[in-house]
Amino acid sequence: MKYFISLIFSIFLTLPLASFKNLNNENPYTQLATFSEKGGEFEDVIHVYIVEFRQSFDVKAKVTYNKSTNQIILDFKGADGSMHQEVMEGIHVEKNNDTPSVVTFDDNNMNDEIYVSVTEYSGKLSVIWNGEFYHMM
Repeated sequence: MKYFISLIFSIFLTLPLASFKNLNNENPYTQLATFSEKGGEFEDVIHVYIVEFRQSFDVKAKVTYNKSTNQIILDFKGADGSMHQEVMEGIHVEKNNDTPSVVTFDDNNMNDEIYVSVTEYSGKLSVIWNGEFYHMM
């Protein structure tokens, strides 16, 4: 009986550890991986500065990544109700092993001031957009 209880105790002790091991092998940033590998869209509340009009405000923005056309698009409605859109074309995706929760979409012109970073935190995607006409603050 003593050995039987020890055996049961050992099984219950190692079972959670085995499950934890399997969880660590999975990608914790599944939404980010899907977005960067297949494309898609999401919404985020961002603070933008429109260079052209020297305006700054918070907006609900939609970010769309079309992998087939190699474009990433930012759409939002301005404070005055006007629609705004910025399109980055010819982008390439940069992933850094040191920061797996961030994917950067960079233009092929190698302009360090124009890029889009998408992050995943607590299962939600968020954007930092530094484009030609719209800049995050």
